Amino acid sequence: MDQPLEHPVDHRLLSREEGQRLLYRAAIDVARRKGALKEGQTPDQTASRMTTASYTLVDGDGKVLARVPLEEARRRLKQRVRIARRVLKGPLAKLPAVARTVRGFSVNQLRLLDEGPRALAWAIGSAEPFPDAGSRLEHQLIAVGLLCLCVLPGLWYVSYRHKRWREYEQEVRSLVARWRSKGRPDPPDSFFLMYES
Repeated sequence: MDQPLEHPVDHRLLSREEGQRLLYRAAIDVARRKGALKEGQTPDQTASRMTTASYTLVDGDGKVLARVPLEEARRRLKQRVRIARRVLKGPLAKLPAVARTVRGFSVNQLRLLDEGPRALAWAIGSAEPFPDAGSRLEHQLIAVGLLCLCVLPGLWYVSYRHKRWREYEQEVRSLVARWRSKGRPDPPDSFFLMYES
C-alpha cells in the first residue's frame, strides 16, 4: 500500500504515485521556464529520475533532456497550488449553490466555468506555460501605500499595473486559443488533488 506523501502538498494526503506525478509536472514547468526543455520535447515520467538533490527529465529513448534542482521543483509545485487556488476561487464562488461542494471541486464543476479558468486549470495541471497576474490584494496594497507616500509613484504604479493587467488578459486569451486547439481537455486528475477551496 502506498505511503501518504505529506510534502510538498501537505494540506491533503496524497499517495506516493500522485505526489510524484505532481512533482514531475512541476519539474517540467521549471525546465521550460529556464529554457532547458525545448518546445516539442516530451519527457517520459517512467524514465525520468529523482534523487535527493535533483530531478532528471529523460525521454523515452533514455536521452537526458533537462536536470532541475529538486528543491526548485518543490517550490514551483507549491506556487502552482497557490496560483490554482487564487485563479479559481472567484469563478468557483459564482457557481450555483447546488453545484458547489464543501471542500475541493470536481471536473464536473470545472466544466461549468468560463473558458479562461478552465484553460488555466488545464495549463497548471499539465505543466503547460500559463500567465500569472500575481495577487490582486498585494498589488492594491502596494498602490495604496505608494499613493499615501507620494502621488506620482503611486499613479505610475497604478498605470503600470493596469497595463500589466491588459497584457495578462491577452495572455489568457492566447492560452484559451491554445487550449481550444487541443480539444478543450480537462486537467489531469492529480490537479484536483492539489486544489482545495
